[in-house]
Amino acid sequence: MRRILLSLMFVSCGALAADDLAEANRLLAAKDYGKAMAMFTRLAGAGNPDAQLRLGEMHWFGEGTGEDLDAARRWFEKSAAAGNLGAKDSLAVLDRRKARGAEIVYWTQQYDGADLRSGKFDCPLPAIPAASKTNEEIKATKEAIDSWRSCQQGFMANFNATVSSGKHIPAEVLGMMTPSEVKRARDHVQAVYASLKANAIADVNTIASRQLEWHKATDALAKEENQRLATRADEEKRMYIEQQRRQNDDRRLLMDRARSVPAPPPVVPPTRR
Repeated sequence: MRRILLSLMFVSCGALAADDLAEANRLLAAKDYGKAMAMFTRLAGAGNPDAQLRLGEMHWFGEGTGEDLDAARRWFEKSAAAGNLGAKDSLAVLDRRKARGAEIVYWTQQYDGADLRSGKFDCPLPAIPAASKTNEEIKATKEAIDSWRSCQQGFMANFNATVSSGKHIPAEVLGMMTPSEVKRARDHVQAVYASLKANAIADVNTIASRQLEWHKATDALAKEENQRLATRADEEKRMYIEQQRRQNDDRRLLMDRARSVPAPPPVVPPTRR
């Protein structure tokens, strides 16, 4: 009879623990973190591995408390020791954090968008002269500007696709981060995106401005050269006309002189005596 009563007591306690765990999970889902943590703490202290796992997660995510990875590890270790597979997975994530912590630092502080500006999307500004003097120079400058614009359009297309996908930070790295780290990483990446976009717009405006100035200066130089050539042509034409006039005058003068010279007397043949 005593054994039966003890068994009934254990069943009753197990049922109560299950009910408490379910209630604690309900409170956690409802984001009533204070009450949830109090219940999980009591159950975890009593040795419940599921409660220990949840308590570790609350310390990880900073729910009802500040983020505390050391506390999270302690509860995960207790839960894992009782055979909880979820706790073992969480410990593996913590171990990855320790081995790959530099990646978290990179995405939260050091990422600079260089990957988006490398390779075929590296678009250095073209050299635009103040003005071009020959058709060959004009052609070369136009080709340089067109090539840069094509590169810049490719960069913007890839940039917009990357931003819209929202998947630039590797999922595995995000999985190692605490919520505050995830926020810092995303805020940092968004700031880098904003800087890249602003720089791209500034580059477009810079090239547009330089191209306009180049066009104006080149057109002015072309007009000046055309005017010089036209003036030279006019001068050459004037000189040619003047030369022709002089030649005609000379011919008329020679003809006039020839007419003014008296004719020689007729030659009389000698007579025979």
